[in-house]
Amino acid sequence: MTNKIYGVDLDSDFTPLEVRDAILACFKMAHSEILNQTLELGSFKKEEIEKLKEINIEVMIKGLFKKNGDDYDKPTKESLIKIIGELKEFSKNFRAEDVIDKHYTEIMMLINKLR
Repeated sequence: MTNKIYGVDLDSDFTPLEVRDAILACFKMAHSEILNQTLELGSFKKEEIEKLKEINIEVMIKGLFKKNGDDYDKPTKESLIKIIGELKEFSKNFRAEDVIDKHYTEIMMLINKLR
């Protein structure tokens, strides 16, 4: 059995890009319910809502990288730490502290394993 966090295998080597993608997956999952409520106000099909959620999260995270002067397509361990710190703060508007801490801890496990 493999030990995975958001699709990243903890028992193998992985890249900052894979961790960035795990952050996208984590944030989409954690905020899916809120995004559903927002997007269901329109007349979107289920597949369209899923695509819009992905785009929404990606645009937000790309914006954080840009604001920090970091490269979304070439993340570093340091840029990933900044991003998850900002996402943790942002999430306090929507999620319970224990849920935020759980996701933050999982992503930090990935970041801490980067070389």
